[in-house]
Amino acid sequence: MTDKCPFQLSVSLSHVMEMINVLFLEVGLLFCTFMKANTHVNVQQELKDVKIWQVHTLVKGLEKIAASADIPMLACGDFSSVPGRQVCYPLHYSRSFSASDHAPHSLLAMGKVNPVHPDLVVDPLAILRPHSKLTHRLPLVSAYSAFLRGVSLGLEQQRRRMDPTTNEPLFTNCTRDFIGTLDYIFYTVAYEYMAFVLSADSLTVESLLELLDEDSLRKDSPSFSRVVL
Repeated sequence: MTDKCPFQLSVSLSHVMEMINVLFLEVGLLFCTFMKANTHVNVQQELKDVKIWQVHTLVKGLEKIAASADIPMLACGDFSSVPGRQVCYPLHYSRSFSASDHAPHSLLAMGKVNPVHPDLVVDPLAILRPHSKLTHRLPLVSAYSAFLRGVSLGLEQQRRRMDPTTNEPLFTNCTRDFIGTLDYIFYTVAYEYMAFVLSADSLTVESLLELLDEDSLRKDSPSFSRVVL
């Protein structure tokens, strides 16, 4: 799927995956069927309205599928947006990204964008109006938030590399002039909401890649040009 806004091109790829339980391979019993949507939102930072529109278009497309199929979903990729706090606007921000540049993450994590969000002010083509439409009903949860919820040996180190105000890693992208979180993994949990139910073969987090420490990363790779997790 590609967007229709002029001058910008972002791509998302959605496909249904089936995992076969090898113990029941002979009778063909499915272990799990789920949909994965992977995207790269490629938008200049000043075009915040286009960025929000693209993410909204993606989640509404997934919502339509959810309304007709009882199937768990993954939505992941580079959304080119830093995360926002779950309750209020962030007090800090990453270099090269404005303090308000988290509306797409709010849409994914909270299912809506605050109608008075500053990113909604500049909308010359009215692609975000009415602002009340910037919602979705998918029960999305950040996969890395499991580090904050879980209790096991070794998790304490990973918690220190998480931001508890956003439920996201402190960074997923580290370059010479930028460090911050732009990449996310969201999945649907079993949840009955409004007109449809997402419950069959619900997804759970079994394991995650370990998060890196900025100091050790820069020490080990002093001449790196770009590191993306």
